Amino acid sequence: MTMATRSTLIYSAAAVRRMLDLSPSSQIQLREFFNVIWVWVKGRRPTFISKAEMKSHFVEHRKAQAQALAVTDWLRDPPKFTVTNPDTGSRHLVTCSSEGVRCDCEDYHWQMEFFGQGCCKHGYAALAYLGYDSLHEYQNDHQQAASNPKANALKSRGQQ
Repeated sequence: MTMATRSTLIYSAAAVRRMLDLSPSSQIQLREFFNVIWVWVKGRRPTFISKAEMKSHFVEHRKAQAQALAVTDWLRDPPKFTVTNPDTGSRHLVTCSSEGVRCDCEDYHWQMEFFGQGCCKHGYAALAYLGYDSLHEYQNDHQQAASNPKANALKSRGQQ
């Protein structure tokens, strides 16, 4: 990823091409408005995509990419993982804690810089390995455990 901005991270031409099933070479223009993104595709009528739909695609695309990644558990507390892309051989370190998921990749870096939180495909791969479908589910589970450590200890021993 080259120089990202807050808007281009989520409202990108690549995302619009995936969402509208366009070829990677399709010429498009985007304009950001209050709740929508105006999309012009060469040879088509302009259309609008809601920002909510773009944000949902941002997350779902990363979750889909995570399915192809291999996760190696370091067996530590807090949990640490090496997440490897079998196609490219690239590896990233992911740490899961009560605050969330951290990764050393560029996508996670930009999300943190612009939004103060985030989860990349490597993070979603680690969460899936731990049995979570979403970052929100993971965070809720850990917030509940932090607010009631006695109940969590009983639950982990099967005494509830």
